[in-house]
Amino acid sequence: MNSVTSIAEFTAPSVTQETPFTFQLTVTDNSGASSSDTVVVTISPVLAANQLPVASVPADFNANENTVVTLDGSASNDGSNMWEEVRRAYLLNHLKYGTEGLTAYNILKIATRGGAEVLGRTDTGYLAEGMAADLNLFDLSGIEYAGCHDPLVSLVGLGNHSYTKMTIVNGKVVSKDGIIQTINTEKIAKEAHKHATELVAKQRKA
Repeated sequence: MNSVTSIAEFTAPSVTQETPFTFQLTVTDNSGASSSDTVVVTISPVLAANQLPVASVPADFNANENTVVTLDGSASNDGSNMWEEVRRAYLLNHLKYGTEGLTAYNILKIATRGGAEVLGRTDTGYLAEGMAADLNLFDLSGIEYAGCHDPLVSLVGLGNHSYTKMTIVNGKVVSKDGIIQTINTEKIAKEAHKHATELVAKQRKA
């Protein structure tokens, strides 16, 4: 890669093991004096489509007959909140690497373009003509974002992203001002609570 711009990008190649790439930056002033420095970018392989996932279960256990046994296969984050995962990735990365950690832009790019690439999606991940119109809109005018100079840092490090100002999926507004537009959330919440309470009561009686 031979770039003369202040910001250079490249698409990481496919690798079968962690592979380091060394890049050199050289700056030259008007007098012809120059200085160089290098950075090593290590590319890690991702789970290929034809590879088996890893299943991990707890140790074997015994259960008495006629008892209710619950096998919970839910995710480690039952909230399924992508933006909370983005925030954790950013904060934990900076906890370890400090000011040398990934930027807010890097983290957001991994979550959007990177997420689409891992899933093998070529129709989403960024906004462009012909791509799926998938986007989230956030209101950064609240007091929780006050004083932050960088809107990208605001997105990954501040505020509460449980609710977006608007979420659009394939051109359709599915959420606005924190309210899902496509289903009756109050009705579903009541039904879910009712069924969950019944299951818990049934299990306690067993």
